[in-house]
Amino acid sequence: MKVSDEFMNLLFDEIFVVKEKQNSAQFNYYGNNTARVLHIVDFEMLENENKDEQAQIRSIIEKGFLLNVDDNAIVSIDNIGDQNYEDIIGYFNPQKLIVWGCNDFASKQLKIKDYEIQQKEITLILKAEPVFEYISSNAKKQQLWLQIKRMNNLA
Repeated sequence: MKVSDEFMNLLFDEIFVVKEKQNSAQFNYYGNNTARVLHIVDFEMLENENKDEQAQIRSIIEKGFLLNVDDNAIVSIDNIGDQNYEDIIGYFNPQKLIVWGCNDFASKQLKIKDYEIQQKEITLILKAEPVFEYISSNAKKQQLWLQIKRMNNLA
């Protein structure tokens, strides 16, 4: 049975159409995100380039976070585009977020500095230097390990 517009107009003075806002954010990323740990990096994980950085972040995730790299989500800052922090968190729902380099994003969206840890709602955030910085600097690796250990203890 179809209700006529005239009948509807008699019942209601005004009719409003409500449209749901959909999160249209889509991200191309590496991993399956089952560990709910998101890494935002300044290089592309999905390409055959950046082998040294890929090996370094794998090592950090497996030794520092004690996780399988495939259980994380690793997204390049280039794939984020103009998405804001809320869109990213809404899409990935991470318990931990590590920002590797990406200084413009970190300072504008998160207001966070290197080696700082913040909690925003349910997400712990760590700002680290770019991954390539840890390839040859033991001093920087040591500083990073201390923050990862601290982050793991807070979670």
